[in-house]
Amino acid sequence: MYTLEHIVHKRTLHIKIKDEKGREIYDIKDNSGLFSKTAYIKNCGGQEVAKVCQIPGVTPTSRVSCKTGAEFKVVQAFSMKPVFRVQGSDYKITGHIYNTNYVITKQSKEILRCRKECENGKTVKRIEIYQKDYEIEGIAIVTAIEAAQRNLFISGK
Repeated sequence: MYTLEHIVHKRTLHIKIKDEKGREIYDIKDNSGLFSKTAYIKNCGGQEVAKVCQIPGVTPTSRVSCKTGAEFKVVQAFSMKPVFRVQGSDYKITGHIYNTNYVITKQSKEILRCRKECENGKTVKRIEIYQKDYEIEGIAIVTAIEAAQRNLFISGK
């Protein structure tokens, strides 16, 4: 089980994903320009494993490209509640996005579950990975959702 931790700096925001022993597994940092906003997902060895690029538009949309060769878009549907869809792949996102209790599936198999928990009076987000083969794509989808929900991409450096 992984823990998702938002780390806020002066003008940038980044996310660290840690395992149950507190070791950093993934580091996600944004790199914002005037018209492009991109988050790079790096593994514990510092190698880039995925990239999430925000696409300007009416609803939050992110283009995801992974080193595994997978490429798709994560799109927030235009509705009163946050509903996300994955275009260009057979991933599905179900559950409550706003309350951070959702499941990502591929071909009817659960890939991961993301949920909020209360730990020592602090709210933390947990990510349970069920299919290790799709871990990077799943983490990239979670990053796209976090970007839309938490404004991961901040203009300026």
